[in-house]
Amino acid sequence: MHYHNKRFNDTRKIHFDSNPIDLKDELTLSPLFLPTVIKCRIVYDNNIQHISYTNYKIKEINSLKIISSNIDYQYKYLNRSKLNDLFNRRQKHDDILIIKDGMVTDSYYCNVSFLKDGMWYTPATPLLKGTMRSKLLEEKLIIEKSILAKEMHEFEKICLFNAMIDFGKITLNIDQIFA
Repeated sequence: MHYHNKRFNDTRKIHFDSNPIDLKDELTLSPLFLPTVIKCRIVYDNNIQHISYTNYKIKEINSLKIISSNIDYQYKYLNRSKLNDLFNRRQKHDDILIIKDGMVTDSYYCNVSFLKDGMWYTPATPLLKGTMRSKLLEEKLIIEKSILAKEMHEFEKICLFNAMIDFGKITLNIDQIFA
């Protein structure tokens, strides 16, 4: 919650010069949802406009398609049409790995991390600095590193993660990434 609250209020401050809101005071989760995984969606501008809750199911990901783009997505937006356009170019693959200016960024749904010699490295150039990424960096479970697309073959595995997908839940071999 700490990381979501921070990103929420940092974004609001930059875009709307708003005073902080504590999300803990705004969210209510019905016991009917438990024990399933729930996705909470908050639509906001200067103030919270709408909060919704839905069951979350992790999609199976067995391959990634490399997609190059100059997309800017440093904040979460309600309009994801640019990301959707990139995702729709994945052909037969389950997800995409976005490359911007030759640097690895993220997948469509997740931040990523690469395994090399027992250490996990996350790109220093993510499209979106996810809340789980922030937490894992703070806990020193992943290390930030500039990763060129042409260097991916030097790594052993890639892990996709976000606030809904635990680190290690989706891990692929590097040969499951396709140009």
